[in-house]
Amino acid sequence: MKKIAITGNIGSGKTTISNILIQEGYEVFQCDKEISKLYLCSDLKEEIKIAFNNKVENLFFRNGKINKQSLSDYVFSSPASLRKLEKIVYSYLEITKKKFLKKNKKKRFIFFDIPLLFEKKQEDDYNYIIYLVLNKENQKKRVLKRKNMNEFKFKKILKNQRDFSKSKKISLLLDTNNKRAVVKKNLLSFLKEIKRT
Repeated sequence: MKKIAITGNIGSGKTTISNILIQEGYEVFQCDKEISKLYLCSDLKEEIKIAFNNKVENLFFRNGKINKQSLSDYVFSSPASLRKLEKIVYSYLEITKKKFLKKNKKKRFIFFDIPLLFEKKQEDDYNYIIYLVLNKENQKKRVLKRKNMNEFKFKKILKNQRDFSKSKKISLLLDTNNKRAVVKKNLLSFLKEIKRT
C-alpha cells in the first residue's frame, strides 16, 4: 500500500482534487469532512465544552450541536486557542484515520486530504505528497465565496498558514490556477507515472 497526501493552503483546491480521485475510483480520507462528523461526537463535544465554554459566546446551539462559526471566529483570533482546539480534534481524527487505513489495507494506493500536513510534521508518514499552489488573487476569490467567510477571517487564517511549496518532500507541485480539465490531466499523469514504480 502506498499512502499519498494532498495538501496546500486554504482555497488551493484540495476538495476538488479529492473529488477527482473519488470519481476515478480511489479511496480518499478527507480531513475536513471527517472533522465535521467528529463534531457530532459526544465525547469530543464535552472536551470542547470544557476547553472553550467560558470563552466562546454561543458555543452550542439549542439542539446541542457545536456552533462551529463562533468557535472558529474565536480560535482564529488566538493562535494558542487554535492549537488547543487542533490538539483536541486531531486526537480523535487519528483514531478515524487508523480505521480508514485498516479498511483499505489491501488497496494499492490510498489518499489523504490533509490541510496541516507540514504544520503537524506528518510529511514523513506518506510515500508521496501532492502540494497544491495557486496565486493570491484566485485564492482570495475562492475563499470569500465560502459560507460564513469574510475578509477579516480570511486574513486571520492566512496568518496561521505557511508556504511549504519549496519542500524537498513534495512529489508533485500541482498548479490549481489552471482549468479543472488541465489540473485533472496533470494529476492523472502523475498517478500513471508512480504506478510504473
